[in-house]
Amino acid sequence: MQYFGYNKKFRYEIVDSALKAYKLRQEAEQKGEKTIHRPKAWKKEERIVERTRKKENWYKKRGDEAVIFVPATPGLRLQKKYLKEIREIRLQDKGS
Repeated sequence: MQYFGYNKKFRYEIVDSALKAYKLRQEAEQKGEKTIHRPKAWKKEERIVERTRKKENWYKKRGDEAVIFVPATPGLRLQKKYLKEIREIRLQDKGS
């Protein structure tokens, strides 16, 4: 990382974060919650359900009800129009 231009502080933070994550994984393994090197079949159904749930509900983390994909336009013009309309609709709903 040093040779790719990352400064000393950033490199330290990366290594520190990796060590903390590894220690957490070790603790989870000792408690029997999760294995570090899990077999392919370990809690397979639970992992499939969790993966599917994440794919279907990723946008709900912030409390959003739906998601809309806006095509790219110069200067984000179309996105800004959508956001303006959404804000106006929300203000009208609160006022009625």
